[in-house]
Amino acid sequence: MTTSSNGAITTDGRQPLGEILLFLTGAPGEVEPAYAVGAAHRGQGLAGRAAGFHLTPAAPISRTGARAPLNTWLHRRSS
Repeated sequence: MTTSSNGAITTDGRQPLGEILLFLTGAPGEVEPAYAVGAAHRGQGLAGRAAGFHLTPAAPISRTGARAPLNTWLHRRSS
């Protein structure tokens, strides 16, 4: 059983600017995204767009011990 998927982040379909990984959490319809974007390409929203996610208006979630609050992202499913 596959538990993860990965792909390159590009703007032109050729030059990789980073990578995105999706890990199954075990909950139906839920994945945990992870990404890395090259330093020169950060701050452009590339990782979220690459995986088909967009930031929701939900308030950030604070967790004990976390470095920063977590934002909630929603995946745009293709029909």
